[in-house]
Amino acid sequence: MQDQHMTISQKILAGYETLELENSAGNRMIIIPELGGTVQEIQLAGPDGRLHQLLRSDSENELTANLGFRGRFMFPFCGRVRDGSYSWHNQTLQLPRNSKGNALHGFIHRQAMQRLAADDTTLAGAIPGADKTSTTCSLYFEQAKEMEPGYPFDLALRLDFWLQDSAACIKMTAGNIGTASAPLSLGWHPYFRLDAPYADWRLQNSATDYILMGEDLFPCGAAATVADTDYDFRAKPLLGKRFLDAPLCGPGANHTILSAEAADYRISVESEPSLFGYTQLYTPPLRDSIAIEPVSAVSGAFSGEGPGLLILEPGQLVSGIINVRLLS
Repeated sequence: MQDQHMTISQKILAGYETLELENSAGNRMIIIPELGGTVQEIQLAGPDGRLHQLLRSDSENELTANLGFRGRFMFPFCGRVRDGSYSWHNQTLQLPRNSKGNALHGFIHRQAMQRLAADDTTLAGAIPGADKTSTTCSLYFEQAKEMEPGYPFDLALRLDFWLQDSAACIKMTAGNIGTASAPLSLGWHPYFRLDAPYADWRLQNSATDYILMGEDLFPCGAAATVADTDYDFRAKPLLGKRFLDAPLCGPGANHTILSAEAADYRISVESEPSLFGYTQLYTPPLRDSIAIEPVSAVSGAFSGEGPGLLILEPGQLVSGIINVRLLS
């Protein structure tokens, strides 16, 4: 269904300029271009018309510190690269280490993205349900090979945002704008919450497999069955005391539903499996939210320890859509 008209306004949050998207149903998204397009807020209307805040986001004091990559996009790699080191065409490359001696979640989260004009077609593609330029907001960034140690490749990232009646939608598009092939993985790192006690939260996902991770949070084997593990969400169990930090994979892994008996709505997170082949689940120590992350690869992919690494040839594009919906 084609969305009602969407308006975009600019405000300042903790010194950062934000873009606030709102449609006639009252649904809202707040994004921060200066922090790599970070999605700071998603509010969607429930069955009774009341707006629900779906994300656990940084407070104003936390935005610069980036304590948990809340709402951040991950590009040109997602997950961990062990010791920040990987080999490419017989050359050892060293990425900046930013997490316990490893490289984590790329660079885009600390880069300012450019807002594109409504008719700008740079890296553009079809956007279902938002085919009028007045209904989308688009950001763009070019990752030049000389910008970051250990990543000597020329890539570009475009983010498209739009609102529908009961959904917030994001499209990620990455393109190789250089003259050499380039390794790539990407994703989004949102934390979701419900207006209900955490003890009542249930998660539903039909994935039959997951990637078993070791204590170092790198893969320690091939995909394994979720049966009899904390990663079996086929029967919509309570989250309970599970501590999660691993990716689901296989058919159905790209669609997750968060619910609670005390809430009159459910949160659906669905991504295109053609790009986002994995859904990383993570329960933060505060247990006030759960990260449901559409990702194209798992930790270790850059060094061959895990699956999902993409190799973009010059001129090649990859893209995928993420839909966050409110269900009754």
